[in-house]
Amino acid sequence: MPNVEILHTLSDGLADRYRLEREIASGGMARVFLAQDLQHGHRVAIKVLKPELTALLGPQRFLNEIQVTRQLVHPYILPIYDSGSASGILYYVMPYLEEDTLRARLETLGHPGRNVEQLEEAFAGSGRVVNCAGLGARELCGDDQLVPVRGQVVKVSPVDLPFAFADDTDPARPVYVLPRERDVVLGGTAGMGDERHAPDPGESERIRAACESCAREAADLLDSGGS
Repeated sequence: MPNVEILHTLSDGLADRYRLEREIASGGMARVFLAQDLQHGHRVAIKVLKPELTALLGPQRFLNEIQVTRQLVHPYILPIYDSGSASGILYYVMPYLEEDTLRARLETLGHPGRNVEQLEEAFAGSGRVVNCAGLGARELCGDDQLVPVRGQVVKVSPVDLPFAFADDTDPARPVYVLPRERDVVLGGTAGMGDERHAPDPGESERIRAACESCAREAADLLDSGGS
């Protein structure tokens, strides 16, 4: 179902409670719309499962996501205000946060960022330090036990693929297909100790072949009604 059609269908189904404005995000499984809560007068985000996935895979995964999210209580996790089905489209409603930088959010919470010249400075006054230096992490920490895990993916033009899937039978060479709005991500690799920076053309060909094979198997399974 095209984006505009989903917006109109959802708008009609929720017209008594929410006024939908526009789509603000989209992923492989769901879309998110900005809306106005007519009863309480504030903006909310409405996440909906793509109707084509509901038809192919059933609603249970999305319903499980709603159930698990409702049980999470933490100041940094957004609560669910509402959930249900409108015109056959599953949805749930969460607070809408105006876009802001991570630095600004941390400053609002009383955790201003700071620049450091030495790693020891980062530990001063901090209970934990997360090292996100990538391939420089080992040298930064002086820890020879740190090893890189190299990942490689292939991005292809977007196609009308109604599902995402993954196969991690081989942990060093996981196979996954992640359809997105502007492309499809094919993966992948997880090479322990592999420090190469440049993409490997041979790995790219292997990734494409593995994903094409898995996509055919997944499509055949769906056509046969299997699970």
